[in-house]
Amino acid sequence: MRLVTIIFSIITFAMFPSYDPTQMETQLKTQENVQSELSTNYLLSWIGEYHFSEFEEAQIGSNLTMTYSITVYEEQGMYYANVVIDGNHTMLRVRALLQGDSESIDLIFYSYLPGNLHERFDGGDILLTFTKEGDDIITTWGCIQPALAANEKPYIHFQLRA
Repeated sequence: MRLVTIIFSIITFAMFPSYDPTQMETQLKTQENVQSELSTNYLLSWIGEYHFSEFEEAQIGSNLTMTYSITVYEEQGMYYANVVIDGNHTMLRVRALLQGDSESIDLIFYSYLPGNLHERFDGGDILLTFTKEGDDIITTWGCIQPALAANEKPYIHFQLRA
């Protein structure tokens, strides 16, 4: 193996006299770091609290009220979202992993948080997707669905709370 490496180095040097394997290795590591940093910077733009609520007055019985709160944060170089949904017979508390870029993110189920009532998701389930269109955030529902059928289509549901 050592002989092959030496022969490769001699041939490479003969064909490319300015070739420096340590410089090439450093350049590749730098490119990997820049790509990783760019990905992190893209997700950094999503940090914040997002809110949405639904209300429907009941003809008979109780009104339907649902509140959705999503808090996006960074922890040890990873980006997560705590998803909290409260309302009629609902108390959902989950942690999601973020995957995406500065234009769109998927919230991927990661774990249940304390206080959650029902376990209905599996690791890797896409809970919902946020897509930026100008200053608006379009929500595309995944495994999490709105309570009202009128809100099922992709639309500007969540607002970033300042």
